[in-house]
Amino acid sequence: MPNKNSKNTLQLDLSVLLLKMDPAWISFLDAEGISWATVNSDDLIKNHTASVFVLPKGTPKSIAENCYALALKGACLICEPDTEPVMHLDEIHYCKMPYDDQNFCGLEDKNNSRAIRVKRGKLGQGTVFCLPFCLRPLWESWGRARRFVNVGNGQLIYEEMSAIVKKNVRRVVIEIIKQAFFRQGLPFTHKWYFPGKNRSVLCFRGDADGGPKENFKCWLDAVRPFSTSTSVFFCTSKYTHKKDLIVAAANAGLEVGSHNHWHIVFPDRFTNSKSLIRAETVLNSADQHPTGFVAPAFFWHPSLYHLLEQRGYLYASSFRVNHDGIPYFPVVNGRIGKVLEIPYHCLGDRFPVSNIPLDGEISRRFFETLIKKKYSAGEPMFLYGHPDIKGRMGTSPELVRFILETAMSYSDVKPLQLSPYAKWWRQRTDLKVESFYDVKSSRVGFRNESRLSPKLPDLMVRVEFPNGESYLADPNLYAPKGLPRDEMVTFSPLYLPNAYDVGEVVYKRPDLITPWHSWRNRRMIRRFAEAYWQVYRS
Repeated sequence: MPNKNSKNTLQLDLSVLLLKMDPAWISFLDAEGISWATVNSDDLIKNHTASVFVLPKGTPKSIAENCYALALKGACLICEPDTEPVMHLDEIHYCKMPYDDQNFCGLEDKNNSRAIRVKRGKLGQGTVFCLPFCLRPLWESWGRARRFVNVGNGQLIYEEMSAIVKKNVRRVVIEIIKQAFFRQGLPFTHKWYFPGKNRSVLCFRGDADGGPKENFKCWLDAVRPFSTSTSVFFCTSKYTHKKDLIVAAANAGLEVGSHNHWHIVFPDRFTNSKSLIRAETVLNSADQHPTGFVAPAFFWHPSLYHLLEQRGYLYASSFRVNHDGIPYFPVVNGRIGKVLEIPYHCLGDRFPVSNIPLDGEISRRFFETLIKKKYSAGEPMFLYGHPDIKGRMGTSPELVRFILETAMSYSDVKPLQLSPYAKWWRQRTDLKVESFYDVKSSRVGFRNESRLSPKLPDLMVRVEFPNGESYLADPNLYAPKGLPRDEMVTFSPLYLPNAYDVGEVVYKRPDLITPWHSWRNRRMIRRFAEAYWQVYRS
């Protein structure tokens, strides 16, 4: 769609237009750094210059029909169920997506007939993508399930985590948005995920759950040279008489955060408040004031999230909410939250559970491959382990050093503790950048509508063209006619290497679905009962 205010150039808006306010789509687009706008009337659609339109379920019929008319003239539509046009689509093609239809977990299996398919068809001069799912229930889900992760050579390790593998949902949606621009001959632009020209960040995390002091000290010695990338979170009920370890971690330059007081999250606000405040009290007594929270194990509850908001936490991380993705502000009880969620890779040091030596050939090859994969794909290296539990990383300092040295062997991987990265990400979210494409000169430009002063100097915008060329550009540069490619920084394309399945959730075995009366659930009931007893007796 042309920019009607320009007489000498034809500038196309590279934003996505939402036809209905949907918190999941807003959360998603903000996390990806994709410029977006919303409309709530027919006239605004007719006068808007966007080329890609998203129709969430519930889009008013009159607005949707006007959008179909724009597709006839060349726009691209991304339609959730019940919003696709009723008129006939030409050249229908089904893009097979490599994810399971029920829960979006697993890589492509040629024998799996349930792998989802995205319908794509022509409507006049435009293209329509028909999603087989609605984003919101998937993005908002905090259901739990046992999932298997591929560690290489067909070996698997299970973890309890988010039932919806949101990183796979993200991959599907991003690919469709990208293709919506490419099919119009337009570049795809988004705010880059990391400061400056870095291809990734390393944020190493320790979840201190209690164990021998010697293990913690051994782990601390291993991470000390990498303190600028390391954050440690204390389950403080285990450290009321070991506060010297909290002080030692802080003195070593590590960021100190909360892992709750009791190693559980309760299903009620009052008890969660007691546990959260008790953890803060212990950490404050060691002169530490946490801004980050890591949920214990696979536990989570919306009441805890609201408490974190009220108490001013910057970020949180919970395997129950998400894992192995990019930071984002989650949708909780129908609204976008204020506490940044940082999804960590789910495998830390559980290898011995599957009879795999913690510091052996398999584990080292796994971390080396995973780190290479993250680097190649431009994904954050969110890796973690346990400093002091018996048999975990505190007893394998050589593995800890191997992981950190491997990650930092890449010159364009930035070491960051979680709090600085969370602050930078929040500033990135606040910086509103609109991109445009000058058709005549093939230049990409930016309209910066930042609410920040001064601007974020190390924010870059990634520009990917349909021919595969990729660049980083500074959105703060004044270029009303756009930037030519030779004034942008060439950036090697993002890709998944051959061992793309390593570190991925691969499938769900039906025989491992836990019935309510099973011994595992009976054990969980006892665990909650014991935790409540500890809270109210103390």
